[in-house]
Amino acid sequence: MNENPFSLWVYLSQSPLLWLTVTLLVYATTDALSLVTHRHPLANPVLHSIWIIGAFLMLTGTSYTTYFGGAQFVHFLLGPATVALAVGSVTAVVSVVLWQNPWACRARWFCRWRRNR
Repeated sequence: MNENPFSLWVYLSQSPLLWLTVTLLVYATTDALSLVTHRHPLANPVLHSIWIIGAFLMLTGTSYTTYFGGAQFVHFLLGPATVALAVGSVTAVVSVVLWQNPWACRARWFCRWRRNR
């Protein structure tokens, strides 16, 4: 057995799976705490995840480049999620404006469609 107790940490800190796991565990923990506080604005899970992971990186002496190499999968998924949120928001706004606007019935196609529903 190796004499250095930190040799396992040196091995794990270079593994991309470690940083993805740390990111997901920290977020799950802070989200659970946010739920306990009934989603109080000061218990924002993203805000607390940022500083907890930042402190963890500083304490372990891990560079952000190493961390990002492991957490890159989360970054990759944020792009499509942001686009889906934008499309959903625009669709919701347009549908509410058309449905609630009395001037929308000036467009005959919309009035016929609305009456048939």
